[in-house]
Amino acid sequence: MQMEITYEAPTSDPTIRRSSRACDACRRRKVRCNGATRCQQCAHLDIKCIYTATPSKRSRKTAAPRGTIIQACRSDIQPPPPPAVLSATSPSSLFSDISSPTSGISPGRTGARHSFSAGPVDPNFFYELLPEYIDAVYPVNPVITADEVRTCIARMYSDEEALCFLYVFAAVTISLSHVDRGSDAKDQISSLLSSCFDHRKPLSHLNMPPSILRVMTSVFLEICLMNLSKPDLGHFYLNEAICQLAMLHIDDPAVMAALPHPERCRRERLYWECFIHERFSAVVHDRVVVLDPLPELPPYDPTIDYAICQGWIYTIRVFSTIDRDFVAYWLRHREPDPEWVRQRHRELEDSQWRAEVSMLPAMQQADIIVTRQWLRTVLWQIAIRSMLLTTSGRSSPSAHTVPSSNSISLTLPLTLSHELKTFLSAFSYKEVGVHGSGILHKLFEIANAIVDVVLQLPDAKEEDTRERVRDLLFLKKLIFGFPRVERLHRRILEEKFELVRGLGWGAGDWGEDGGGSVEGIGEDEERRLGVRGLVELL
Repeated sequence: MQMEITYEAPTSDPTIRRSSRACDACRRRKVRCNGATRCQQCAHLDIKCIYTATPSKRSRKTAAPRGTIIQACRSDIQPPPPPAVLSATSPSSLFSDISSPTSGISPGRTGARHSFSAGPVDPNFFYELLPEYIDAVYPVNPVITADEVRTCIARMYSDEEALCFLYVFAAVTISLSHVDRGSDAKDQISSLLSSCFDHRKPLSHLNMPPSILRVMTSVFLEICLMNLSKPDLGHFYLNEAICQLAMLHIDDPAVMAALPHPERCRRERLYWECFIHERFSAVVHDRVVVLDPLPELPPYDPTIDYAICQGWIYTIRVFSTIDRDFVAYWLRHREPDPEWVRQRHRELEDSQWRAEVSMLPAMQQADIIVTRQWLRTVLWQIAIRSMLLTTSGRSSPSAHTVPSSNSISLTLPLTLSHELKTFLSAFSYKEVGVHGSGILHKLFEIANAIVDVVLQLPDAKEEDTRERVRDLLFLKKLIFGFPRVERLHRRILEEKFELVRGLGWGAGDWGEDGGGSVEGIGEDEERRLGVRGLVELL
C-alpha cells in the first residue's frame, strides 16, 4: 500500500522555488507540477491530483504514448501500484487464518496467478464508509463483519476477490445509507458496480469452493441492482448466490458440525438471507422458489450484537410465513384452501409480536412492521381473487382488530392503513428508507390496496372518511418523500389519488379553516381540516 504524503501548496510569489515533488499525473506525464494541493496541470485538465511516494525510476522505453495518461486519469484507470508491504490494520487472526475454511476470504485468490489494476481508489474511501456500513447494512445483512471489511482493504492490491467485494460493499452502503439522495447517488452506485464487474472473475475449478465473501458479493449485487430498478439482472445474481450456497453444504449437518460455532452461525445467517430475498422475489416478481427453510432458526452468536441477532430471527420468522403453499397460491398454481387462508390470517393478526419487536432498534422495527403489514395485504389479495373475503368486518379504520377465526374482511386494508400510520409515525425517513427498494415496494402495495378499497367503498361516516383520507395522506407523504421511488409506482398512486379527489366527499365541508388554500400547512392545521380540505392535499 502506498504511503500518502502531504505537501504544502507554494505561495503565489514567483521567486519561491517550485516544489521538488510532483503529483502522480504530472510525474507520469513528465510535465512541470507546481506542487499545489490541486496542481495547475490537473486543474486545467480536470483530473484527480494525488501525491504519493515517488516510485523507482524506470526506462523510457516502456513509457506510455502521448495522451494516454490523460485519458487514463479521466477514465479512472491506473497501472498497478508498485509492490508495497500492506499494513496489518485488521486483527492478526484474520490474516493468520486466512486459508482456514472458517475465513470469509478463501485461499488461492490473491494476485499470485495474474496481475491486475486495483484502480485509483484510495483505501480511505472504503474506511470512511465503515461506520455507515455498520449502522445501515450489517444489521440487516449480518454476514461480513467490519473486521473482515478491513481485511479486504488491507488486501485490495493483492486479492482481486477482496477488491471486487470492496466495490460492491461501497455501492450497497451508499445505496442503503444515502436514502435522501437521488440521481447523484445512483450514478455513483452504478460506477462502483461497473468497477466490481471489471474485477470479477468467474468461478472455476481453480477457485472452488466459493468463499463466503464471493456469495455475499452476489447478494450485494442483487440488492444494488434492485435499487437501480434492474430486477431481472438482480434476480440473476440472487440465483448465483443460491447456486453457490449448494457448494457450501450449509444444509448438511455433518459439514456444519465440523465448523466452530460462530462460523456455523454465520453460514446459517447467509443461508437465511438468501432464503429471505428469494421469498420476497417470489411475491414481488412472481418467481418460483428453490430454497427450503433450515430445520432450526440460527442459534445465538455471541460474536454479534444481541439486538441484531434477535432482529434477524424475527425477520426470518416473518418471511417463513411465505411457505411453498403461499407461493403456489400467489402464483395461481392452485386454488387456496379457505382454512389455510384463515390460519395465515390469524398468524399475521396476532398482536403478541408487537411487544417483542418493540424492544428492537428502530431500523429493524420498521422493517418487520412494514413486512408484516405487507404480507397481510398480499394474503388479502390472494383471498379476494378466490372470493374468500367477507363484508362483515368493521369498516372503521380506527376500530381495534381482534383476532378471530373468520375470513378476511373486505375492508382489511383500511385497518392496515391506520395501524401502519400509528407504527411508522415514530420512525424517521432514514430508519424506513435504509431498507432500500424492497420496503418502498411493500409500502406501495399497501397504499395501492388501501386506495382501491376507498374507491370501491366511498360511503362511510364522516369521521371514518376523514380518517381514511388522513391515512392516505400520511402514506403519500411517506412514499413520495423518497427520491428513489419507482416512477411507475408514483404514477399509479397519483392517478388513483386523482380519482379519490373526484369522489366529491364533503362538498362545502372545510372544517374550521373554511375554503382557503391548503398548500404548505402543518400537521396541526391538517388535523383541523374537514374531509374536502384533506382530499385536496392528496
